[in-house]
Amino acid sequence: MATRRVPFSARPGADAGPSYPAEDERPEVIKLAEMAQENEKKYGFLINVVNVGIIVVFLLLLWWLNSFGTPERKEESYGV
Repeated sequence: MATRRVPFSARPGADAGPSYPAEDERPEVIKLAEMAQENEKKYGFLINVVNVGIIVVFLLLLWWLNSFGTPERKEESYGV
């Protein structure tokens, strides 16, 4: 027999309110949200470029560190 799934809010001891927070409509919260959207429009591309640059620098660092292999590995890689 299949068990019936009961929503969390209907379980004993749980409050009957929604499981997600209601949207905040205070003026200062709305103002902050609008400012965040404006900043995302202004600086979104720049932030993406910086993030990609950080990843590229990290990969170059890994590649550079990998070049300090053991002498046996270096001989194999140069075909000596």
